[in-house]
Amino acid sequence: MDTRKYEVSGPDLKERRLEIEHAEPLLLFGFNDVYLKRIEKAFPEARLVARGNQVVLTGEDADVDAIERILDEMVVLLNRNDNLTENDVDTILALF
Repeated sequence: MDTRKYEVSGPDLKERRLEIEHAEPLLLFGFNDVYLKRIEKAFPEARLVARGNQVVLTGEDADVDAIERILDEMVVLLNRNDNLTENDVDTILALF
């Protein structure tokens, strides 16, 4: 995924801002952010906030890294198939 990263680290939590490029955010995040909500459900200690073409990830270091890799895979799949489904997102989540 082509992203620009901005990180802010705290004692226990990491915050990373990703800028989504080469993917339509609405298609990537899902209608009403349904795909982001699935990721949040899989990582209950992490927080994802989407604004335009940016995503702010907050959580434990390992969770933030995993979520970034998940978003990378979602962008690859979206660019390959021109859409994402809930099954696609579930399959990607199962890999992590």
